[in-house]
Amino acid sequence: MTLSTKTRRRALVGAVVAGVALTGVAVTSASADHTGRFIPKSDLPQASKYTPWTAAKPKPGLPNPMYTCIKGILPAASSSHQSFSSDGSAEAREIITITKNTKAAKKAVNKLRKAVRECDKKVSDVTGIERVGKWDKVENGLTVHAVYYAPPGSEYNFTLFGIGRDGKKVVVTTFGDMGKKKDAPLAAFSTTAKRALEKAF
Repeated sequence: MTLSTKTRRRALVGAVVAGVALTGVAVTSASADHTGRFIPKSDLPQASKYTPWTAAKPKPGLPNPMYTCIKGILPAASSSHQSFSSDGSAEAREIITITKNTKAAKKAVNKLRKAVRECDKKVSDVTGIERVGKWDKVENGLTVHAVYYAPPGSEYNFTLFGIGRDGKKVVVTTFGDMGKKKDAPLAAFSTTAKRALEKAF
């Protein structure tokens, strides 16, 4: 049975609340205390099934709900985020966090990566986790992981996580949609995550 766009979006939101993740836009400061810049929507995957993208305004703090896989790691007080939605079921988000120093940023990045690698310990619907790539020469390093889900009574879906650091700044980019591994835009999202880290500061 083919689900309507509205039904698919509702299912995806439910998956996000349960523990899925997604990613972030507009080159704008999110708060007076935050000088990070978000990527423009033109830097998101541009396949016809996703475009056109709609960008929400940047906001201080963390997305609500926060993704179960990485919940409780980043400090909301020094974070800001932006969300993007498509005409289909896809959603992207970017989180920019300024930690107190480089040591704290490294610790946060290591915790985030470990949390994604072990997402199946928190979310029972996870069917697979893979590291898509690692780039040591993008600022102070970037990794991209993919998490695949099969929620009971719903469609397969996936979340892509880009986790990187630039000095004491941490950038998390996410992308989520309905579909299986073959449907995930791994190469396009990897480019998005690189640009997000490069352009944030």
